[in-house]
Amino acid sequence: MSPVDVLLALCKQRKIAVSRVERDLKYGNGYFKSLKKKEIPGTRLSELADYFGVTMDFLLGATPESYLLGTEYQLQEAEKAYAKETDPDKRDELAGLIDALRDSLEDLRLVAAKEKKPAAETGDGQNESPVDITAFLEVFGSLPPEDQKDLFRIAELQGSIGPAASKAISTLRALLENQKPTSQG
Repeated sequence: MSPVDVLLALCKQRKIAVSRVERDLKYGNGYFKSLKKKEIPGTRLSELADYFGVTMDFLLGATPESYLLGTEYQLQEAEKAYAKETDPDKRDELAGLIDALRDSLEDLRLVAAKEKKPAAETGDGQNESPVDITAFLEVFGSLPPEDQKDLFRIAELQGSIGPAASKAISTLRALLENQKPTSQG
């Protein structure tokens, strides 16, 4: 998920036209569109964070809330594209994407709900995070590799995981980084 996805989702959520943000911050028309597949420069990222009253981590999709918001935005955009598409093959592809995004959102919401429970409701009362390893692995397994890397980053930045999940992240990261495409012969 790109920072631009998070920004567009924020605009939609707060009912602020993208062109208004560009105008208010004295960016050129179409600035966000030109960044669709690029990173936002740090100075602009800081300006945007101040404008929306959020942290730079939020804009980078590095918080659970922004990750959820960005995923909801991606789902809405995929549903719009599906409604407009007439090619049956492309509609099937979009339908698969929509199903995957809905599943991911459901899992992310479950994890978010577990994070909000008081410690007394989350287990044996030890100092373990409310995000248990099973919930983490369920969400992790449903995500594409690029989102798995984002989830690692979110968990690390938020410190929202306990020792067991932390060890699992380390193991999964090592596996992910060491994965090599298998050649079929």
